[in-house]
Amino acid sequence: MTVTAWLEKARAAIQVAPINFQRTGSKNVFAVADLSALVLKAQTGVNPPAFTDTKLAILSQLQGVGRVAFGSYASPSFLNEDQTISTVPTASDVMLPATAKQVFFNVFLPDKPAPPGGYPRSLWVTAS
Repeated sequence: MTVTAWLEKARAAIQVAPINFQRTGSKNVFAVADLSALVLKAQTGVNPPAFTDTKLAILSQLQGVGRVAFGSYASPSFLNEDQTISTVPTASDVMLPATAKQVFFNVFLPDKPAPPGGYPRSLWVTAS
């Protein structure tokens, strides 16, 4: 079995998977001009849950950004319980797994109209 063959088949399986996009929170798109501060609410304890707020000094670095949006999607997880991928024969199709992990993302939308062909895209994700 080659990793390349498995990856190509896993990618093909993902291409037909539902995206299951979800908005994060009741409001998930914010105009940068309307923001007075950004606060990171970091989880610092589990039992009991505890959080620490840290004010982020990055608003001045968002020049050219018009809006910030937050969301998530369900990403198929090919890992089994011991966090490995099961071995399958190279000729076999890779089936879409029944389990998925929620992947959270932030989108920084420019403050100017898109040029012909659109803006380049970059996706930063955090798995939970």
